[in-house]
Amino acid sequence: GEPRPAAAAPPIKPLLKPRMILLWVAALTAAAGPAGLPKIVGLYLRDELFISSTATGFILLFGGISGAIAGPIFGQLLDNWGRGDHHLSPVCRRWHFRFHSGSSPEHGSSPSLGRSLVHSSDSSW
Repeated sequence: GEPRPAAAAPPIKPLLKPRMILLWVAALTAAAGPAGLPKIVGLYLRDELFISSTATGFILLFGGISGAIAGPIFGQLLDNWGRGDHHLSPVCRRWHFRFHSGSSPEHGSSPSLGRSLVHSSDSSW
């Protein structure tokens, strides 16, 4: 449709205040980091290390896949650590045991360590 006769464009002046400009810069920085870093890494691999474009693509692909797999696991670990909550998911629990004791809970790890990580009402142990 056509614009209403009495409607005017909203003023732009409130968007040019220092607080809004800081918000714009923060948003641009947050978006440019994740979006620009793979491009910089790809150019570096191709131009400086003389890796083929195909190999560079595979390196970036597997980097993204590993980030998609590891992101939720480490996100939950950091959330639990920040809350002081030691009731970990089964995936995080296995990783925690292997990292700290060199074994998994299914293969004879210390029962006292297991009880310190989860509540006694957890029946998965």
